[in-house]
Amino acid sequence: MMNPKRIKQLKIALAVVFAVWLIQPALAHSKYDAQHEGVRALKETATSRNNSSHYKIPDYYQYLPGSLTVDLEKTRLRKAVEHGYAEAQYQLGRSYADNRGFVKGEAEAAKWFRKAAYQGHVRAQNRLGLCCQYGKGLEKNDVEATLWHQKAAEQGHSKAQYNLGDCYAKGNGIEKDKAEAVKWYLKAAEQGYAIDTQADGQKQ
Repeated sequence: MMNPKRIKQLKIALAVVFAVWLIQPALAHSKYDAQHEGVRALKETATSRNNSSHYKIPDYYQYLPGSLTVDLEKTRLRKAVEHGYAEAQYQLGRSYADNRGFVKGEAEAAKWFRKAAYQGHVRAQNRLGLCCQYGKGLEKNDVEATLWHQKAAEQGHSKAQYNLGDCYAKGNGIEKDKAEAVKWYLKAAEQGYAIDTQADGQKQ
């Protein structure tokens, strides 16, 4: 004969199973609603002509399958690029340069950095300067590299300030000038840019 304690444990276990069985449809419905809302919100943002944050994925992404999230992110980024948003152009360039959801392509990266740079996007100007400096995706051109580093540096971009200091220090694309090199190195350092830890090609 089963002892009373064991019977009590079985009753509790059965009660728990029954409770889970009762609420499971509600949980599934709630998750479906969250997924549906996530897809709806992403598609809506992707097609909105007035939203400058197409390339940003909201918190809904956590409810979506990974491949769907990537595809929607790419769709939204492309849509923002079509509208001419400089930040989106820069992000697309980064995606190609860093193989983030797109097949790595240095030429495509340089192309989109250039488009954003022409709109005054400071980080794109610095990245384009690096592309020119190291011949990534386009023909190496120290003069153009210095030009873009200078444009970004004059807008206060610390990494570009360091890169411009390098150009003056080494005479890359501009006449060597130690005083100018020191000036730009100091401007970068004043913003906390860690000069000694940066390797060539990584000053982005």
